[in-house]
Amino acid sequence: MADQATKTETKSKKAAKSSAEEPTLSLPAGHPEAGYYPPDLSFRDGAGESDEEQAALDEQIADRDDLVAAVEAHEHEIATAEREAALSEEPEAAPK
Repeated sequence: MADQATKTETKSKKAAKSSAEEPTLSLPAGHPEAGYYPPDLSFRDGAGESDEEQAALDEQIADRDDLVAAVEAHEHEIATAEREAALSEEPEAAPK
């Protein structure tokens, strides 16, 4: 149980840190560069699991977390580039 609380605190700290810097951009569904990651299936009640099963589950969770981070970083990079390109293409507003 302490591990779950620690993970939650760590995620909230990361979210606070990243929101202070710049919001993470994402791409809409159907975008050719949009990434995919599987749903989070990490919940287990812990009853009757051996150490080997728990280790495998922890590894699976870590792999998924790495995948999610990679997809989010890629989408943010592409979305930022597209936003910058769109802003540079807009004609400047004529002064009134």
